Amino acid sequence: MATFIGNRGAIDFLTEKYGPGSKEVVEAIHIQEDDLLFSDWIERACQRLTHLYAQEISRDEKLKRREEVFRSIKDELRKLQDQFKIEGYKDFDEMDLNNAILMAYRRYIHGLKKFEILYEYLGRDLKRIIEFFKKIRTLEGEPSSFLDRWMKEREITVPASLQ
Repeated sequence: MATFIGNRGAIDFLTEKYGPGSKEVVEAIHIQEDDLLFSDWIERACQRLTHLYAQEISRDEKLKRREEVFRSIKDELRKLQDQFKIEGYKDFDEMDLNNAILMAYRRYIHGLKKFEILYEYLGRDLKRIIEFFKKIRTLEGEPSSFLDRWMKEREITVPASLQ
C-alpha cells in the first residue's frame, strides 16, 4: 500500500508541479508501470514456489525442484526486460535468488495491481483511496482479505493471475 500511495502521490504531485506530459511525470509513471510489471512477475514466482513447497515430496526433491523454479522464473524475468522503462529492475535477473529476496521484494509491491484497479474505481482520487485504507485498518480481520471481499461484492475484477 505504501509503495502504491508513494508512486501515485509522486505522479499527482509532479503533474501539479510540472504539468502532465513533463519528463518528471513521465518518469514517475514509468516507475509505477515497472513496479506493476515486476509485482505481477514476483506474484507468479511466489505462487509457483508456494505450490512446490506444498507438495508431499522429500526435502531433497523440493530443494532440487526449487533450483529449477528459480532458473525458470529468472528466464521469465529476462523475457520481460524489454518492457521495463527504467533501470530499477533491469539487472534483477542477475541476482542469486532465494526465498528471502523474493519475499522482501514482494512485501513492498504485493497487490499493486489491486490497488491500481481500486484507484481507478474510486475516481483516481488518492485522498479517497487513503480514506478507504484508513477504514480498513479500523476493521477486524486481515486487510487484504477485506479488500478482496469488498472488490468481489462490487464485481470489481482482478486478473486471476493476481488473486
